[in-house]
Amino acid sequence: MQKDMIETLKRIKANAFDFLGMDAYVLAQDIVKEIGHQNPDIRDDLIYEVLAHLFHDKHLNAFELTSLMELLMSDAYMFYDINNTESWSVLKRSFSILQLVVLVYVHRRDDVIDRRVVLKLFDDLMDYLSRESILIGYDEHVGWVHTIAHSADLMGQLMQLEYLDEVKLSMLFNAIADIVKKTHHVYLHNEDERLVKAIKKGLERNLLSKTFLLSWLDQFKIDKDQYDLQQRLNLKHNIKIFLSSLYFSISNDEGLQWFHEAINHVLIDHVLKG
Repeated sequence: MQKDMIETLKRIKANAFDFLGMDAYVLAQDIVKEIGHQNPDIRDDLIYEVLAHLFHDKHLNAFELTSLMELLMSDAYMFYDINNTESWSVLKRSFSILQLVVLVYVHRRDDVIDRRVVLKLFDDLMDYLSRESILIGYDEHVGWVHTIAHSADLMGQLMQLEYLDEVKLSMLFNAIADIVKKTHHVYLHNEDERLVKAIKKGLERNLLSKTFLLSWLDQFKIDKDQYDLQQRLNLKHNIKIFLSSLYFSISNDEGLQWFHEAINHVLIDHVLKG
């Protein structure tokens, strides 16, 4: 990233994200090119914040927002080097998803982005989640990676779209179950809390049946004979922290006491005893 661009971003941030006299669309396009910068101070504190304000603060019109969403969903960003032939290409994917979170929020607030593009984003996210193999939350050299946390944030925004029906909500819930049930990775950086926030947004829609939710919960029961010791330990850890977070997050919701009790049953009888 050129030094003059870094100085421009610092100046914008220092001026409380004032873009007066600047072409917001051109600036956004320039910033997007550096979205996966490996320096966490530049990526998190400058690129992410300035770009998020451009999206959020109504500096861009419907065409520009839709165009940028399509760009971030593309093979050049959300699916960039999905097979990881380049070092830390995951940062470009993960931080593209984080900006898509902002864009979906703006769409929910203003109904400003073409719904067909947003629905394609839903399909693309399902595809992405089935293909992403880098699941770490943090690295001491590049900082936050957080593919799962950022994906959870995007799922949480999609869960709230009024035109996403019961079928699509159930797909999101099942995608989250698949994330939690990874046997080759242990989640250590609050991914469970971000996933639970997404689940709660889905529950608030009141579209999913009790039958579906109980069936969904059954997916977290551990069959000891299906895994070797290390896989079982990883799985137990991931499910335990996720279901515990979900359990406590709905503990005061009177309408979900039956679900609260069902989570407790799965935890006690099928996870902690495993």
